[in-house]
Amino acid sequence: MTVGRFLRSLGFQRPEAVRESVRDIPPHQNGAKSAPPVVAGQEAASGGPLADTMARHIETLQTIHRMSGEYRWREAVGLICDAEMVFVAAFHDCCGIARGFSDQLLSARGAVHYLDGQDGTYQQLLTREADNLLLIVIDCHRLSTKSRTLARAAKAMGHRVLFISDQDRGWTQENADVSLPVPPAPPALANSPVALAALLDFLMISVLDADGERARNRAQQIVNLQDLFGEFTHGGR
Repeated sequence: MTVGRFLRSLGFQRPEAVRESVRDIPPHQNGAKSAPPVVAGQEAASGGPLADTMARHIETLQTIHRMSGEYRWREAVGLICDAEMVFVAAFHDCCGIARGFSDQLLSARGAVHYLDGQDGTYQQLLTREADNLLLIVIDCHRLSTKSRTLARAAKAMGHRVLFISDQDRGWTQENADVSLPVPPAPPALANSPVALAALLDFLMISVLDADGERARNRAQQIVNLQDLFGEFTHGGR
């Protein structure tokens, strides 16, 4: 799910509508949570579960947006842009979102591979000598015992590691170059994909912005290939 589709599912047709909804929320002070955004309609008046969920999701977007201004975010974007080759691995119910992110990265910069782990060895990555390769490990909700093993093996080979998770793992400092935390989901939606999807969308936009001309050239190449094979339509064609 993209951020745009997520916002439309909440009833916001334009990004400006979100800003109008939350512009009166006071900023975080001394770690205190900001007040939930005003939600129009009977649901908001009754303080029902949908209003609470929407407020939490919007707060999640705000949290990710704030994180995008931090050094660790810029470092993660730099790792993705500078790597000669990127490998993406995920586990359990993160796999679908992670594969979509991998496909987006492939469209933006090329030389991206999704590791599904079906061979049981991750040999596509772990048999390669260190040559400015990046492994992105995405592990949320039901944490996998394989994530640490994979990250540690990649580091031992001399590869860079970016770890994305909704839980703090004590081993990431020694087995990952950069870690990005996924904001926790509301208690009633413990396995909600919204926060992870939003973080990966924001990260993708940052990569496109940082990659500049290379990303634009790559996008044009893909459009040309789509036209060549006639599998896609553009606009009113």
